[in-house]
Formats: sequence, structure tokens, C-alpha cells
Amino acid sequence: MLLNARNAGIYVYNGEESGPAAWEPIVKEEVFRAVVRILTNPARRLNGENSGGFGKRTNLLTGLAKCSKCDHTVRAAWRRNSEGARAYKVYQCGGCHGLTLPAEWADSVVTREVIERVEQWQEMLPQTAEESIDVEGLKLRVKALESIKEELVEDRSLGILTREQLRTGLAAADAEIAKIIDQLTAHISRGDGPWFWDTEALWAWSEDGDGNVDVERFTPVVMRVCKSITMTGPGKGRNDRRYGEHLVIEFNEMGA
Repeated sequence: MLLNARNAGIYVYNGEESGPAAWEPIVKEEVFRAVVRILTNPARRLNGENSGGFGKRTNLLTGLAKCSKCDHTVRAAWRRNSEGARAYKVYQCGGCHGLTLPAEWADSVVTREVIERVEQWQEMLPQTAEESIDVEGLKLRVKALESIKEELVEDRSLGILTREQLRTGLAAADAEIAKIIDQLTAHISRGDGPWFWDTEALWAWSEDGDGNVDVERFTPVVMRVCKSITMTGPGKGRNDRRYGEHLVIEFNEMGA
């Protein structure tokens, strides 16, 4: 529905845009173009194998951590208050449903432990080790392309560009951004030449100042560093605030 050009007052015939329509648009054309750019971005991925929708991964341990009781992977769920409203998110075993942990706490523990382990590995690397791709340069290029996309939309709103020129320009920028993101993700998840990790890559390009990671981009790091993540408790219905003993992380050897 959001990709329908008729919302922006654009007439569509046989699946092709063919000019301004006679009706009043629901949204401005530049807003419509921005929505289309986001929803058709080739960098967007499925949330999971069994997911029917598109979007970014938002739960770090879903499908990664396992239950110590039945060895099934965990999934995200919500705990509700007395009025039925969502109170806080938890990870719950997707098999026996017997174990739960607060999601925010579990994510913070795994993130901190993984970064500490990678920093230890980095200190063990030979000082002559060099990265085989220009991580910083590629990230700067992504920022430049995002600025270019904003300029294209602005130029279209001013009538400098045609619709076709806008579409072509945005498609070219998105394609290059997707290629760069795939290259950087591959560098983090599989390693590229010597084991090299820079601080910003570890934090998955977090720029909010709060130490949060981009879950989708940090997940390959977790998969590379952790051999297993096991949730051991507390049991369903238990109100145990001593969570430290209920999450066990086993790390891979460096370079494994």
C-alpha cells in the first residue's frame, strides 16, 4: 500500500507511472519517494527464516542463544503489566518455554562480553597486522552517499530533476550503499586477511552516544566470537533478580 504511487497523486497505467493524476495527493511526492527508497532498499533483510516481513533484526539473541533444558533457541516475548499493556521484553525458550531472562539485560551482557573478548584478541595480534580493506574510507563513503540522496530529493522538490532522474540517482546510490554494507559485514563476520577489528566496527557504527549497537550488524560479530550462548534460568514464573548465573557464554578460540 505504501508503495502505491497513487498516494502521491501520480497516475499509474500497466504498472508504470504516466504523469500527474487528477486527484489530490495524500502525501507529497518527496515523502512518497523517501518511503519507496526505504522500503525497497536492497540492504533490507528478513528478520528471520520464518519471518514473513521485511525489516532489520532487533533482537540480538533470537535464534542464537539456546535453552539449557531442551536445547531449543530462544525468542523474544513481552511481559505485560496488570492492565495488559507491554511492560518489558524478555527472551523465552521457544521449545519448552521453561526459561526466561530480561532481554535488555541479556543483550547488554553479551555485547559487553563479546567486545571485551575481541579487544583481548586485538591485543594478541601482531603489531604489523593490517586490514585489507579501508573500513574508515568505506564508512565515510556511505555517509557521503546518504547526503547525495538527500540532495537528490531536495533537487526534485525544487523541480531541478525529473522523476526519472530522481529514481535513477537514488537507485544508483542505494546499490552502492548495499554493496559497501555487504563488504563491511563480510569483513566483520568472516574476517578479511589477518584478524582485524576496529573499535567502530565492534560497536556496529553506533553514533547515538549511548553505547548501543546496531543489532543486525553486530550479530555477525557475536556469531564469530561465541561458540555458544546458553540460557540456564530462571524458571518460568520465578522472580529471581540474580540473573548473572543464568547466562553462560562459551567463546571460540581466536581465529577459529
